[in-house]
Parts: sequence; structure tokens; C-alpha cells
Amino acid sequence: MIATADQENLTRDQQVALTNARLGHYMAVMGITFAVTVVNLFLIFSFAHTAPASAKLALALSVFNISCFGALAGGSTLQEIKALNQDYNEAKLATHHAKYVAEVPTDLFAALTVGLIVLIGFVQLWMVFTV
Repeated sequence: MIATADQENLTRDQQVALTNARLGHYMAVMGITFAVTVVNLFLIFSFAHTAPASAKLALALSVFNISCFGALAGGSTLQEIKALNQDYNEAKLATHHAKYVAEVPTDLFAALTVGLIVLIGFVQLWMVFTV
């Protein structure tokens, strides 16, 4: 399904489908982020203490890249969901679902997602050079 610039022309089912698709993208981004984070932790605990400087630099770059990917892609996907949900027209705002969606703290969730991923990245970078 292709979203048009005029979201108010979408039916409620189409709008929910777009939001669910974006939520699926968010889950994929978080899955990739956490899978690579676990691999990086394994590499840090296994090899960082004996690795040469070039290998530590490559590991640090991997940690930095996955932290940026998770923070930027995850945060932007949540902002897209928020934008889609703000496109309700007046008639749709009276539904229970629209009222519930309006109460969901998407900005807080996006900030926590970005903050935790960046914090995990900083801790891993610290571990690369101190373990």
C-alpha cells in the first residue's frame, strides 16, 4: 500500500495498516540492533583483552555503527507512527482507538529507545578499551 500526501483520504483500516507496517519496521530495527549488540558483547568479552589496537578499533566502529543505526532508525520509525496517528480527521477522533492512541506517550518511548541504545553503545565502547 502506498501512502499519499493527503492522509485524511485513507480509510481507518488503511491508516491502521500503515501504522502496523511501521511498527513492524520498528520491531525489525530493534531485532537487528539487539542481535548485533549481543554479538558485539560476545566479541568484547572473548577477544578485546588480547586484541591489537586495529581490531579494537574495528570492534569500536561496529559498536558505534549499530548504536547509530538503532537510535536513528528506531527513533525515526516511532516518529513516523506518531505522525500517522496525528493525521486523524475530526470524525475519527471520536473513536475509542483514536482517543487511546492520542494518550500513548510516543515521544517518551522514542526518547527511551534512543537513550538506552546510545547508553548501551557507550558502555560497550568503554568495555572495548578497558576490558
